[in-house]
Amino acid sequence: MSHADQHSGRVDTWTSNRHKSLPYSNDPNFAERHNLVDRPTFRPIPEFEGVHNVWPRGDRLAAIREAAQNYRERFINQGTVLGVKSFDIAAAPYPSQYAFQNYSGYVNPLISIINRMMVIQYKDFNGVPRTLVWEPTVTDGSKKAGFYSNLIGSGNGPKWFNQTMRGVDREVLTTFPGDVEVGVGISLLWTPRHTDGNYSLCINTSDGVWISSENGMARDSWQPELSKIPGLKSNCEFYEREVVLKANTLEDSIDQYDSMIKEKEMASYSPQNPEWKQILPSSACAPWMRQWPLNPTMEHGGINYGEHKRR
Repeated sequence: MSHADQHSGRVDTWTSNRHKSLPYSNDPNFAERHNLVDRPTFRPIPEFEGVHNVWPRGDRLAAIREAAQNYRERFINQGTVLGVKSFDIAAAPYPSQYAFQNYSGYVNPLISIINRMMVIQYKDFNGVPRTLVWEPTVTDGSKKAGFYSNLIGSGNGPKWFNQTMRGVDREVLTTFPGDVEVGVGISLLWTPRHTDGNYSLCINTSDGVWISSENGMARDSWQPELSKIPGLKSNCEFYEREVVLKANTLEDSIDQYDSMIKEKEMASYSPQNPEWKQILPSSACAPWMRQWPLNPTMEHGGINYGEHKRR
């Protein structure tokens, strides 16, 4: 079956470029000029090739689900990361109505979200130890966003940023399309959402697979059937929804729904709480009573596996 179709609205770059090596940076001579003999390894994930382009649209979710189930088995068998640790960076206000797609009741118009950074140490496919910092938060940058600048009284409303790459040395950027394996026990899953370039972190640990995602606010978002947040479970049952979107941007809500199913299928069940999947929101709904009733039913807290050291 061919997954590519002109009606899908997305371009599957693996289909046309799968036999080409991934670029280390936008400058193909960067590694040589800087004497990088141990170039980072990235390789495509063939199980996901073309699934986001399946047409008719109604068949796409089943294709994504099947691909995730197939890849998950191979991913686990590759091994685990050397170590991973999460860090809570900052708390910020967030509109309650967006947190759980308006499926829940709420009293306070704002909740708090906790931005979470992860540091992962792993071996690439050449056996070279590496460190990846995932989702660092630069609070000064966040303050410039339309919503937050208005909230603190320093802005003029929502705006488009036309020069977001100003000051960034493009020469040192690694670019890649689609889903990629970064090293042993670590992959980046393409999970298109409010941007086509949205990614979720997938890591394998001694407790199985963890997902770090921006698509939902709490475990409840991926497993609303277990939620005790008022209205969440009943609304999902009524509308026959399997997941609940983080709904601050709904331009590509159908793609976001598919992406959350992809994440859910990849994640392992928690050994400590066997009903719940190991999904860690990168911007998580805080478990604070002042925002009742929007409190997560089950809270992972942080994660800490393996050994962390200068390598």
